[in-house]
Amino acid sequence: MIDQVRAQDLRESIQGDSSLEPGRVAAFLSTQPCFQNKDFPFALTPLLVLQKRLAEARPWIEAYVRLLEKIVALYRGNASVRAFYGLAPAAERLIEAEPEPPRSVSICRLDGYLTGDDLTMRLLENNADSPAGTFFTPRLNSIARKLLQSHLQAAQPILPMDQGQPFLEALLEGYRDAGGTETKPFLAVLQPEGRSNRESLEIAAAMNADGWPAAVADPRDLEIASTGVFHRGKRVELIWNKINTGLWNTMVAESPRIVDIFVKMLQHPRRPVHLNSIGARHVAEAKTSLAFVHDPRFAALFSAEEHAVISRLVPWTVKLERGSQVAFEGRLTDLAELLRKRQRDLVVKQQYDIRGDGVTVGRSTDAAVWQKNIDANWNTGAVVQRYVPPAKYPVVLAGASNPVPMNISLDSFVFNGKLVGLGAKASIHDKVNVFQGGSKLPVIVTSNS
Repeated sequence: MIDQVRAQDLRESIQGDSSLEPGRVAAFLSTQPCFQNKDFPFALTPLLVLQKRLAEARPWIEAYVRLLEKIVALYRGNASVRAFYGLAPAAERLIEAEPEPPRSVSICRLDGYLTGDDLTMRLLENNADSPAGTFFTPRLNSIARKLLQSHLQAAQPILPMDQGQPFLEALLEGYRDAGGTETKPFLAVLQPEGRSNRESLEIAAAMNADGWPAAVADPRDLEIASTGVFHRGKRVELIWNKINTGLWNTMVAESPRIVDIFVKMLQHPRRPVHLNSIGARHVAEAKTSLAFVHDPRFAALFSAEEHAVISRLVPWTVKLERGSQVAFEGRLTDLAELLRKRQRDLVVKQQYDIRGDGVTVGRSTDAAVWQKNIDANWNTGAVVQRYVPPAKYPVVLAGASNPVPMNISLDSFVFNGKLVGLGAKASIHDKVNVFQGGSKLPVIVTSNS
């Protein structure tokens, strides 16, 4: 998957380039559009991905999103599936209130690792609620191309996400698919008052600059009238719900009236188009889905082709349920015992994770903390996943003279069923997350020639 030869050539090429000295890089970045939700050191070495290998992975990635959509449909129609997820009454009420959308997962980011000697792609999480990077990743990749243009041998953008505005186009496509007719519908980007992240503000600013009306809005400020749903006097026709599901659930607990507002909105004859769907946020986004697809009780719900996708992409995962017996490495064992004996080989993930805070990696966690987190997450929808060792990639950060081998992720952006772009993160820690001390990597797909 990684173009190791060109990556090595690039690292050698940038050595000694005076234009890449820290002061000059900082000056250049200060002239570029905002591309960070959280400040992180800029990487001078983008992740180079082979076009041929990406073409081989693309059908599997897109098939996985179709699988997510099937899971949402199964949840809506199968009481046993709903019981497996055990969602809160507020979430169930919202899912039931929402008319079935043309596409339940319109915009998502699948976080994955390349692992093993053959760098096989494994998908660790489904970010189908309000995935960060949909707007900033193309900016980061474009900035890297400009900064390194003399070193990249005139490499041309290959993926749609690195050409034009595919995220905004995806929003409009979702609106059209749901029957919207406005050329530039008023968009409300949902964020809590006073807690908007940079990407949300930049989305609204970019759209307004293009003559497409948009505003960042607190969902508690939406008003329901007979003629539609309004925000500060403007009828809302399209919603990009940028509140991650974990925070959303906290807001619902603090302000239950949000559920009443949304139920009225979802059932309104002139309701706005809501992306992603409520089902995508609470079902496809849940880490519980990673266990659901592996659970033998539901195996008959999936076709042979879907089982092939699961086997290829999703690591071994089970629900964190007290008293459960699980099959691990061909043997049936008590889950609590497995967690004690194989801590280094396992990861515990909360049902809805924010910025890696709900992920406990066994090999880098004190035994007492490991057990404490397990005890706190029994029967909550949390899961246990087999640890996947990430590939390492030599990264040169701005201001550093030598590359440092870092753990990397390779994340796939899928808009309306099609793979449109890639993102990456790098870290010296086991949690490869920008909010856990990591950095973003630009990604450039290299041609086959």
